[in-house]
Amino acid sequence: MTLLLLYPIGIPLLFFFQLYINRKTLHDPHRPQEQARLGFLYAGYTNSAWYHELIDTIHKLILTSLVGFVPVTAQIKVAEVVAGLYLIILLVTKPYAISSDDKLAQLCQVGILLILVAADIFNNNSDAYSETTDALVTAALIGLIAIFFFVFVRQAVSFLYRKCKVSCKDARSRYRDRLNEKQTKEEVQKRLKLEQQRKKTKAKDQADVAAYDFDERSDDQQSQSASEISEFSNNSAANAPELIPNEPARD
Repeated sequence: MTLLLLYPIGIPLLFFFQLYINRKTLHDPHRPQEQARLGFLYAGYTNSAWYHELIDTIHKLILTSLVGFVPVTAQIKVAEVVAGLYLIILLVTKPYAISSDDKLAQLCQVGILLILVAADIFNNNSDAYSETTDALVTAALIGLIAIFFFVFVRQAVSFLYRKCKVSCKDARSRYRDRLNEKQTKEEVQKRLKLEQQRKKTKAKDQADVAAYDFDERSDDQQSQSASEISEFSNNSAANAPELIPNEPARD
């Protein structure tokens, strides 16, 4: 008995306690550890409906398990009341973060409620309705379930389409980024090559200018040296003493 109470009552209470003490930081982007630890309980709901997963769990628990402990004559009526109250909660609070999820949940709950109402009617007055009426009501319920299934499939396909579209968009964006990065690298390499070529050309031109200047300076120095030598020779010749020829000896 203790274990039977631990699972259906203890676990929801534990989840509620964890959500309640962290309710102010559940959607805080600076607290990712809370989202990683408890995100499966509130990620699909609005900020104000952080507790709705527990209400949904209690609703499912009552309809699938606790109704069995009610007297047989009152089981369907209790289930109708629970399903009706949960439908009211869905219509008033609109807890889901995506509006289409609210509509789908409401449609599903309407289907459950109508099935329970039909079961209650046919259970109490099974002899009052003909086989034709029974078949029409059954067809109507099957049609309602088919509509729910169609809406569910449509939303699932729409969700997958949006996901694929976002994924394709991200993939194209990443491809363009890689392409731009590659082009940027190529342009940078081209600029580096051109810069290196310009530096080499500039260095070569500077070397040629330096060599030309050196050759000109060498020619000037050689000309200056030749002029100095010529001038020195002229000065030396001008300052040299005149030589007197020797007189012939007298007898």
